[in-house]
Amino acid sequence: MHRILIPATAIIGAIIIVISDIISQLPGFTGTLPLNSVTAIIGIPFVFMIILKSKI
Repeated sequence: MHRILIPATAIIGAIIIVISDIISQLPGFTGTLPLNSVTAIIGIPFVFMIILKSKI
């Protein structure tokens, strides 16, 4: 189980960070957004989903 879970978590985390970095440096926008704010915006729906599933 952990032989698959740990590498998969690392790969998915890296993909999310790369996507967040691309979004934070969108072309046509003169400045850059902080990477942690973009990552939080992407992660909020997952946190809410986990919270709602645990209460049912």
